[in-house]
Amino acid sequence: MKNRMMANLLIACMIAGITLYASNAHREKQERLKKDTSQLLTDISPDTIDTIHIVSKGHDNIELIKIDKDNWKLVKPVEARADLTPIDRITDMLASKSFSKYDKSEINSLESLELQPAKRAVRLNGKRFVVGGHDPISNRLYVMHNNKVHLIEDEFSHFLILGYPSFVKRLILPANTYIEAIQTPEYHIVKGNNSWHTDPELSPEKVQQIFRSWSNAFSERVSYLMVEDLKDQKTIPIQIITSDSNKIFNLEAVIKDNQFWLCRKDIGVKYHMPMKLVDELLPEFDQPNK
Repeated sequence: MKNRMMANLLIACMIAGITLYASNAHREKQERLKKDTSQLLTDISPDTIDTIHIVSKGHDNIELIKIDKDNWKLVKPVEARADLTPIDRITDMLASKSFSKYDKSEINSLESLELQPAKRAVRLNGKRFVVGGHDPISNRLYVMHNNKVHLIEDEFSHFLILGYPSFVKRLILPANTYIEAIQTPEYHIVKGNNSWHTDPELSPEKVQQIFRSWSNAFSERVSYLMVEDLKDQKTIPIQIITSDSNKIFNLEAVIKDNQFWLCRKDIGVKYHMPMKLVDELLPEFDQPNK
């Protein structure tokens, strides 16, 4: 019995040792992969990027700057809070695997790869990346950097031709902002000293419901506001004042053909809103006779 226990203990120790060895080997392999950037487009870390400049022929020149880890600002061609999704896609390009790499001098025709003349270029912290066309077989993207031509997976190039509205944050109001007043044709709410003044008279619960809906209002997408969008259209003017340095947001709502837009003329965009939010953001109330 004693010999059997010793044998079992020995086997258990061997299994533990093998498991520990395999775990350490896997960890060391992962560390080596992290450190080995030879198969990547570049050794620049996406986390270090704080400026983005996009030049795309026939489209807007776009500039963005990083405010902090979770906040970016669109500074050209308009100033607006920036959406993180396209920014993350573009900066993640840096960590893309390079499936093929060639010296620029080895390429017979850069024109055939749409790399010369450069139609699309991205500068990340001043480092220039020329974005070309797609390989017809793999559908991977040609990118040229430091006189090297790479083939990488493409998860970002469509953002370069959508224009600046695709970089505008889809949350209508700044996160964690505090609303001081809202005015629409149907209701007017303004903060008083100790209570809310409303017209028509609304319960505190209804006021909080409206504020909550506006604070969380999120668009499905953002696009250019065209002249035709407002031509001969009945619009609903909306003014929102927030505690953010008394920032005033002037919006115009358009509801037509089962579509709901919130338009901002000051930056030339319209937010495509879910129709279900119409009743939450723009509820109708019986106005008292005056």
